Amino acid sequence: IRGYQWIHLFTTMSQSHHEDPHGTTRELIADYLRRCGYKADCSARNVELRSVVAQKMHSLKSGNSVEVVDKALDAGCNIAESAYGHTSHDHQYYIALYTAILICVDDTGDRQLEALEQFTSRFSRGEKQLSPALDALVDLLRQAYSLFTVFGSDAIIAGTLEVVTAMHVEFTTKHLEIKP
Repeated sequence: IRGYQWIHLFTTMSQSHHEDPHGTTRELIADYLRRCGYKADCSARNVELRSVVAQKMHSLKSGNSVEVVDKALDAGCNIAESAYGHTSHDHQYYIALYTAILICVDDTGDRQLEALEQFTSRFSRGEKQLSPALDALVDLLRQAYSLFTVFGSDAIIAGTLEVVTAMHVEFTTKHLEIKP
């Protein structure tokens, strides 16, 4: 497709998606993949995995809407099923739940700044977290060594501490003016 054809395609799609700002992007990507001959390697949905992850996520009583939890649950399970379908049920459960919890925390972090700020210090002291989702995340981190190598578990834990700290920084500095 030539440059002017992309411009025409983009402007045509932009006009038809004024209600949905992401619709144009979705259509451009879908069109590109179609033209490349890409065929998705769809993984089968693991109904059992989704059931146990959903039960755990809904039991957290995190105050998140059902829609937020279900969106995070679906994303976590999709990743576990597609990228880690070759691993055991326990590994897939860990990955799906870990991912879903972090998505929920990221989606609602601006309403739980103190919980994010204190996550690392409470984790290091073995104290209860200020959020049910973060308590569940800590429980998962403690289980890492039973599923993964020492190096893998260390990386999961260190990365988690960093990402939760980064979320706190993101939410507390998003209104600051950037000065060169």
